[in-house]
Amino acid sequence: MSGSLRSLGALLLAGSLLGLATGERALDVLRGADPLAGGASRVCSFRARTGVPCLGCGGTRALGRMARGDLRGALAANALGAFAGLALWTLGAAGAAAALTGRPGWLKATLALLAALAPGALVWTVVSWWLALSRGSLMR
Repeated sequence: MSGSLRSLGALLLAGSLLGLATGERALDVLRGADPLAGGASRVCSFRARTGVPCLGCGGTRALGRMARGDLRGALAANALGAFAGLALWTLGAAGAAAALTGRPGWLKATLALLAALAPGALVWTVVSWWLALSRGSLMR
């Protein structure tokens, strides 16, 4: 069990570091490869129709800022994207701890913490988005 846990921890560490290192650029590449957008538009369809940013707008920037350790900038861009970046950092740390110690406690605690915080990140994003809307902006 210890060997498989160490392997899982090493895999989580490697995956988290890869996500932090390439996440923002990879999402930009995927967005540019969108066959429906023709690779030309960087504006989301919700924003194009309503003129209002969607709940996910700023998520890529937030992930990139979180990857560089800029928590304040990431939260300003998008709370859910900031949470994704924070999750990658904490999963990487827990993966490193599990790989080094061979004990599952770090992974279990990290997964429980992330599961507990995820609804709050979603609510924070929704409330921030709602408060940023101007009156009647969705009624166009």
